[in-house]
Amino acid sequence: MELRVIKYFVTIVRTGSIAGAAKEIHITQPALSRQIASLETELGKKLFSRGYHGISLTKEGSIFFERAIEIINLVDKTANDVAHSDSTVTGTVHVGANRPPALRLLSRTAKEIHEMYPKIKFNFVNGNSRTLIESLIQGNVDFIIAGSPMRNDLVCRPLPFTSTWGIVAPKGSEWYDHTSITREDLKRIPLSVVESDFIRSEISGWLGDSFDSLSIVSNHTLIRSAVKMSQAGLGYPLCLNTDVDTSVYNSLKFIPLKPWFETSNNIIWKKNRMVSKATEVFLKKFDQTIQENFLYETI
Repeated sequence: MELRVIKYFVTIVRTGSIAGAAKEIHITQPALSRQIASLETELGKKLFSRGYHGISLTKEGSIFFERAIEIINLVDKTANDVAHSDSTVTGTVHVGANRPPALRLLSRTAKEIHEMYPKIKFNFVNGNSRTLIESLIQGNVDFIIAGSPMRNDLVCRPLPFTSTWGIVAPKGSEWYDHTSITREDLKRIPLSVVESDFIRSEISGWLGDSFDSLSIVSNHTLIRSAVKMSQAGLGYPLCLNTDVDTSVYNSLKFIPLKPWFETSNNIIWKKNRMVSKATEVFLKKFDQTIQENFLYETI
């Protein structure tokens, strides 16, 4: 399977037709059709449905398109890292994070690096723990900041601050005036969650019971969606205190679990990854930023 043909496939999807893609790529339409037919034969699956109104992706085609984008992005990122692996410190550092304390550390780190190495650029990716870990495994990001994913193929370096589990309660709600949430309380509360293996493992361990014993009324990709639903009266977000900056919401309150339950924060990267000069600079400066901020101030 050639990268060139994968790019042809993506161009067809993007333009919506073989004729449009052939014109953009500067090859004949029959030649492009043969390339796609050969790709389908190699995969043993039809990628396009052909009808009177043009072409559309099959189920297998949609899956292949998603992976094709990842492959192309990874190849481009790798080529960029190799091209800038000489003495000139340049390139792009891709980092995934979603917790406000981590984002504040990252912004300070990026600012200082940019002042020292103006040719280093940053691409910050948001997402829940599951999507961030997937992006890291697939090579779409260099680092993420998250809880411990319990994987042998990743390096986890603990950060000097922890996060506390609890719920977010809107003002005026039944649970807003509580100061803590017990195990029995949690089982009675309608919850909104960003479900992942991480939260299931953490919370079931604290409960001493199955995660499924909880009353989950809504699942979300991002915690801010759960917060919006909560403000509208649907469920209480079950999350970490660092997931939601309640200081920017006058109508929200974070209520910790009781017994107190904390989890670690880590900067995580893949073992045996290809290291660029830009990522080396980032990791060194990030370590310095942590030391400075936790010696002289809080985040």
